[in-house]
Amino acid sequence: MTDQASNKPTLTNSDNFINKYVEPYFYRSMRVSILAVIGTYIMAFILFLKGIIKTWYLITDFNKDIDIKHLKIEIIGIADMFIFGLAMMILAFGIYKLFVGKVKPVHEDKNPVWLRNINDFGALKIIIAKIVILVLILLFLELIIENFARFQNGNILNLLIIPTGVLLIAFALKIVEKVK
Repeated sequence: MTDQASNKPTLTNSDNFINKYVEPYFYRSMRVSILAVIGTYIMAFILFLKGIIKTWYLITDFNKDIDIKHLKIEIIGIADMFIFGLAMMILAFGIYKLFVGKVKPVHEDKNPVWLRNINDFGALKIIIAKIVILVLILLFLELIIENFARFQNGNILNLLIIPTGVLLIAFALKIVEKVK
């Protein structure tokens, strides 16, 4: 229905009901995503805590006989935990910024660049995808260190599976960034 004089649509009773009662509730219901923020932040905290505990054990066991291969694997695993914890924290902040409310730093100039760049869900996914690529690279490095002798003796194709996957993911991410 349109008003003949102004060509503006006229509101029917059902439109008034939707505008008055449904839309405000629907909009406020986005705030339930705070549960995702809390859960993701707890996951980040657990990963940080586990990384700190593993670092402590690594330091206290330093005087014992630890072979270099095991030490490298432990260090990469700890770095992996911290990086993944940071990814969870970035995800928590991004979900909060996009769905719950504005993130207000104590000092405006101290607002991190990555947080300023999260303006939509696509930007958040790209940041997380970059972190996932970094985690996959660390996983590949850990796999090489663990199985170096096996890769020297034969099937080099098994060695290429993970880097090929990481390369394909990175390539797809570049395409997504260019399209955006």
